[in-house]
Amino acid sequence: LSLYRCIYFDPKTKLIKLARREEWTFYCESLADGETKKANKRWRSYEKAISKKEIQIRKLHRDLEKEVTKLLTTIQPRTSAKKSVQEQQMEMQALVLTVLDEILIQLRFLIKHMAFREEQECRLYYVTDLLSPFVKAEFSCNSLYVNYQIIPEYVDKIYLGPEAIKQQSFFVKSLGEKAFDDKVRNRIRISSNPFRNPQH
Repeated sequence: LSLYRCIYFDPKTKLIKLARREEWTFYCESLADGETKKANKRWRSYEKAISKKEIQIRKLHRDLEKEVTKLLTTIQPRTSAKKSVQEQQMEMQALVLTVLDEILIQLRFLIKHMAFREEQECRLYYVTDLLSPFVKAEFSCNSLYVNYQIIPEYVDKIYLGPEAIKQQSFFVKSLGEKAFDDKVRNRIRISSNPFRNPQH
């Protein structure tokens, strides 16, 4: 499975932004490594790479928009005595958009509204048929999901907030046999970030 950055899009202004790390995370990382002087350089290099990707995404979006517009305007409905040409054209355009929606289904999982940009989300996803053996069903909690058993191998660190500390043992258990390795076990850490107390 691949890890994808979410694309944040504002349909009104057409503004597109790619999920990214915040600048301060580079300073935190450098602080831990004892190389604070390199933080700014690493951040600028990273920001430049992300900006290049955003330019590519904007171009791809414009190209896709042009192709869809061209497709919708060239639709020629069949003559019918029951419906007007305009009605038939609207029906065929709706059908084309439905088909495009299915074709672009994987892209849909990565597009989020710009209002949620602060999440800076990345996603793992797997598109398959509902009857696939990979799809698990939990009737007790009304849930359908794909069990990503390979994820623990790729997890670098798990940071727990105040409410998740109570379930720390469950996170250790989720690492499987590797949880017995002290190096792996130490990947589960208590976050030092300030959180608002939900009781106040």
